[in-house]
Amino acid sequence: MKITVSWEDQEQRTLIYRFPSMWTWQEFYNAKAEAERLLDTVDHNVTVFLDFSQGATLPAGAVSEAPKIMKKRHPRATPVIFIGVNPRISIVINMVRTVLSSRMKDIHMVKTLDDAWELVHQLREADTE
Repeated sequence: MKITVSWEDQEQRTLIYRFPSMWTWQEFYNAKAEAERLLDTVDHNVTVFLDFSQGATLPAGAVSEAPKIMKKRHPRATPVIFIGVNPRISIVINMVRTVLSSRMKDIHMVKTLDDAWELVHQLREADTE
């Protein structure tokens, strides 16, 4: 199985990466290229879900790859919400948050897809106030 990327809503305001239990960095970069192609078709910020809830693990090299990925994030990919991460992934995300603090203010972690949608509604509500 591979990483899939698709719009999560008809308004094209939310994009979701779905990670299988095992994946490679090459598969991630292929999915990222597809996500960037989709993001280039809209002129507004897009919430990005990274769904690890199917028991996804990290391939070797996560400590060096993760900061590179976040530094090269698409400018319209904000906020980013990690869903269902295991403790190891959480540690890597928190490490990257520390290293790239100014670029990581819009990064969130939640347990479920429902939690992600609840957070999206809260963030969008706060954005209109």
